[in-house]
Amino acid sequence: WLVWLVLGRDIIIVGGVGALYLRYRLTKFPPTLSGKVSTGLQILMVLAVLLAAAFPITIFQEFRLISIWVTTLLTAVSGIDYIHRGITLTRENQRLRRNISAGIST
Repeated sequence: WLVWLVLGRDIIIVGGVGALYLRYRLTKFPPTLSGKVSTGLQILMVLAVLLAAAFPITIFQEFRLISIWVTTLLTAVSGIDYIHRGITLTRENQRLRRNISAGIST
């Protein structure tokens, strides 16, 4: 289920960036801090899962479990953050286009 959450978030990001490009020719969509932290935690979680599989001792099992839940939380927060950013960029571009068509300078 976590794999689907991560892939779903990435598909939403790529789809959103594609839509913003096609609609507004927007080419700048830098990563967010939550996105970078989420990606780092995903890598750390893979390490935790591998350690827990290779060395089935309590500390690695606990590290694996904690990393899975923290990664899940941050991946969801990051996805929501990217959706919010996409909505904000869409509204800003719509407002800019309305102002240009109405002859209002920005």
